Amino acid sequence: MKIIGDIRPYTNKNYTYTVLDNDGGLMFVILWQVYHQTKLITENGTGILKFGINTAGNTFKLIAKVRNPETNKIEDVTTEIHPLAGMPKIVDFYWRDVNGEKNSRTRNSLLR
Repeated sequence: MKIIGDIRPYTNKNYTYTVLDNDGGLMFVILWQVYHQTKLITENGTGILKFGINTAGNTFKLIAKVRNPETNKIEDVTTEIHPLAGMPKIVDFYWRDVNGEKNSRTRNSLLR
């Protein structure tokens, strides 16, 4: 059994997690739990999680409690999640000269 979902989620967005059995079929999850080290952070029954900006850079353990149909016992399926601070974007792009100063010339002007 394994957990399917994004292990590098962006903060402040909803992500859905599911569990697949060894044959690729969906399994019913009794309870989802998120741990940071040994501390329980949250739990729910939906598998929909949203990580806040303060979680960026931390490692969390996601546990899904499922009933094994072969043994009829509750088992834990786990994965690690590492939230990212947000969608990266380029804010500024420029050339530097040999002294490390910003160069006002563009790439196109250098090719002429």
